[in-house]
Amino acid sequence: MPNNKGGKNYKKGKKDNKPKTSNIRKTQDTEIYGEVIKINGNGRFTVRCTDGIERLGIIRGKLRKRAWVNMNSIVLADVWNFEDKKCSIIHIYDSSDIEILLESREIPETLISNNDELYNDFEEDIEIKTYDIPPEESSSDDEEIDLDDI
Repeated sequence: MPNNKGGKNYKKGKKDNKPKTSNIRKTQDTEIYGEVIKINGNGRFTVRCTDGIERLGIIRGKLRKRAWVNMNSIVLADVWNFEDKKCSIIHIYDSSDIEILLESREIPETLISNNDELYNDFEEDIEIKTYDIPPEESSSDDEEIDLDDI
């Protein structure tokens, strides 16, 4: 009989692979794609939308503590009707979904290319300088240390 059956949190440790789904959520009436550029805390993010406006994105209640939003994540946001500078984050895309959205021309490549430029600029800024240090001339050749004197 195996020793690791049952107990508290037994099924939570199960590693399952999510199957690839062909139905990806796309924009509807007031929804817009955006990129998270700053994490403000308490479920609030600064989102740069595809229309060029930076909005305060608030994660919806259903996604709270269930889905994690990181820097440079691509999200689907619903713009508020009564406040144009705020939006609700209603979906977070993973890397496989982003590739599919790029192929179908749903999101502009500028959202993704900005991330690549940041990394490329960082790599170009690094300069490695090496210097040859000449060996020191030791003065121990003139004097010999006798261990018995110490």
